[in-house]
Amino acid sequence: MDERLPHPARSQLGILRLFKALFPNTPNPLQTITFPAHHQDPPGAVPKCKGFALLTLTNTADLDKILTEWPWTSDEPRIVERGREASEDLVEEARRAGMRALAKADWDKLQDEYLAYRTRLLDEIARTEAEEAAAQTGAEHRTTQPKRKKRVSSSPPAPEPEPAAEASTSAPSLKATSPYPPGCVVRVRNVVPATNKTALRSLFAASGAELDYVDFTKGLDSCHLRVASSPHAHRLVEHFASHPTVQKDALDDQGVSASEHEQLKPLVVELLDGRQEEVYWGQVPEKVRKQAVAKAMAAAGFAVGPNAGGEGEESSKGARKRRRQK
Repeated sequence: MDERLPHPARSQLGILRLFKALFPNTPNPLQTITFPAHHQDPPGAVPKCKGFALLTLTNTADLDKILTEWPWTSDEPRIVERGREASEDLVEEARRAGMRALAKADWDKLQDEYLAYRTRLLDEIARTEAEEAAAQTGAEHRTTQPKRKKRVSSSPPAPEPEPAAEASTSAPSLKATSPYPPGCVVRVRNVVPATNKTALRSLFAASGAELDYVDFTKGLDSCHLRVASSPHAHRLVEHFASHPTVQKDALDDQGVSASEHEQLKPLVVELLDGRQEEVYWGQVPEKVRKQAVAKAMAAAGFAVGPNAGGEGEESSKGARKRRRQK
């Protein structure tokens, strides 16, 4: 991993020129140059250099040299050497930029630390929201308990109306101007970090839910699934709640019963809502968000025109056009 690359070396050709200047005695110092994808990149986009790159060097001697001369952590001041030849200008720019290198094994350790930190933050957010929701529910229960006792005495099984009430309050929130479709993102934990999007899509399609996009970065043990509508998200969550499943290896695209592999953690599938859902959609390009809203509205039975004006607006325009033709 090379970070803080100078601006002239933020392309494959620029990086190759830089390393030829660093190792003039090696004809081909690099085997591969990879730019990691960014989480805000749209699906299918070609990753661009954002100041760092993953490099595979041709020989270990050059690797040892760059790790020694360009250490990841250094308290020494940056020294700009003068009087270099033209072929070494990139090296001087690299020193000014503070370029540094890190072996892949050490980079993997940093990534693991980051993932653990990210997971801890998400867990804290989820726990805080759950505590706030429980406190609010408890307060509502205490204020409505006297009235509820009089009505519940004749009909004890009262939980069934709650989903309908919840659906009726959440349905109006989906409209053409919504920033994102609510209730359409599911987070999954305990996937195999070395798996791929194709295997994950096949694995979760077994629930019968219509998947729009599998948001997964290799090396992570979690992913996000965007679905066509909120009912599909609930179907996905309910399926894996009633069928505990594990992904036994990276290529497992079917899943196996958790009871057969007790040493593995089962998949944890949960619906994103509240602040977590808002933060997630904030990282998605606006065009993709609008497409997701339109698809969710279509799944809910709304007619969305080219300008997302709504069914009533589109039909009224059509009626006016027909009257003018007469």
